Amino acid sequence: ITIKLENRVVHIFLSPCTHESRMFKEVNTLQSVGFSRNLLIVGLWNPGLLEKENYSSFCKIFRLRILSFFFPRNKFFSVIKYFEWCLRLFFCVGKLKTDLIHAHGLKSLPAAVALKFFTGASLIYDAHELETECNGLSGVIQKISKLIEFLLIGFADGTMVVSDSIAFHYKAKYQGINPIVVRNIPNLSGAQMPMIPIRKKLGLKTNDCLFLYLGGLVPGRGIEALLNTFSKLQCNHHLLLVGGGVLEGRVSASVSSSNRIHWIPPVSPTEVLAYAKEADVGLCFIEDICLSYRYSLPNKLFEYLLAGLPVAVYDLPEQEKIVRKYDCGWVLTREVSAFSMFFESLTKEVIKTKKSGVERASTELDWRNEEQIYLSLCRSVLLSRHS
Repeated sequence: ITIKLENRVVHIFLSPCTHESRMFKEVNTLQSVGFSRNLLIVGLWNPGLLEKENYSSFCKIFRLRILSFFFPRNKFFSVIKYFEWCLRLFFCVGKLKTDLIHAHGLKSLPAAVALKFFTGASLIYDAHELETECNGLSGVIQKISKLIEFLLIGFADGTMVVSDSIAFHYKAKYQGINPIVVRNIPNLSGAQMPMIPIRKKLGLKTNDCLFLYLGGLVPGRGIEALLNTFSKLQCNHHLLLVGGGVLEGRVSASVSSSNRIHWIPPVSPTEVLAYAKEADVGLCFIEDICLSYRYSLPNKLFEYLLAGLPVAVYDLPEQEKIVRKYDCGWVLTREVSAFSMFFESLTKEVIKTKKSGVERASTELDWRNEEQIYLSLCRSVLLSRHS
C-alpha cells in the first residue's frame, strides 16, 4: 500500500485489530468536533479484509499485508511478523506529517514509540485492559510484555485506561505515570435502538424471565456456571446466550438437553442492543482469574444498562462499584449455592425494583461525558508538544 495524503497533518491510530469499537468511538469524537480532518487507522491485513478502505470522508483504514503472514503461528515467527509489520508501517507512513499517534494496546506501543521519534509526533498510549496481566498471558511472554511496557510507557505523552483500579495500578507501578480514565461506554447518543421480538421467537410466555449473556463464549466469563444452573432450575426462567467462541460445543449440548437454554451465534454490533431490549436481566460474570479481569469494567455491562436492563455481576471492585452506586442490579459471590439461590429468588416484581436505578445509570453513563475527558487529553498532549 502507498499512502498519499498530500503531506497534510494527520492523526494515526495504530492497532493490529482494525475493528476495535473503542478506537472508532475516538475517531468519531475527533471528527465530530473538527479536532482533526485527516485520520488514519493502520492495522494488520487478514484474509477477507480490504487492504484499504474509507471509514469516512476524514478517516481511512489501511491494513498492511506482510509476506510472513502465513508463516507458522509460534513465538519465533510472531517476532518476525511483528518486525515486518513495523517495516511496512514506517515505509507507508513514516514520511507523513504526523501530529498525534494513538497506540491501542501494548502490541502497538513499540511501533508507536519508534514512529514518534521518526516523525516527531505526540503519543497517546490507550491501554484497553491491564495489558501485562490479562487472561492467558504467562511465563516468558508475560515477562517480556512487562519489560516492554516498563521501558516504553514513559515515552507516551499521555496514557489512557478504562477503570480507576487500572489507573491506580499503573500509577503505583510506573513512576511519573498518571493515567486518565476514559471508560469504554458505548456511544449511543441519539441512536435508534430497534427491538427484535426474541421472546416470541423463543416461545416464551409473558411471565417467563429472560436472562441475557452477550459476548464471547470463552472460559472466565461464568458460562459454565450459568449452563449448570439453568439446566437444573425449576422456575420459569430462561437463559439466552448471544456470541461465539471455544465453548460453543458445550453451549450447543446444553441447548439440546434443556428447553430453558437458548443460543444465537454472533450478531452484528448494530443488532446487539436490539436483542437486549426484550430481556429482563443482563449477565456479566467476569471471573477473578487474573488481575486484568479483576479490575475490568467491560462495555457489555454498559450495553445492558443502556438497553434498560438491570445487571447481575460478580463482586469485582469496578463492576460492584457501578451496581452499588446506582442500585441497578445485584452483586453475587462465586459460591455455587449462592449462584443458584439468586436465580431461584428472582421474579418479575423483584426485577422491577431495580428499574429506577437502571434509568439513572443509563442517563449518567454517557460516552459524551467520557469523550470530553479524551479530548482534554488530546489537547493537552498537543499543547505540551508545541510549547
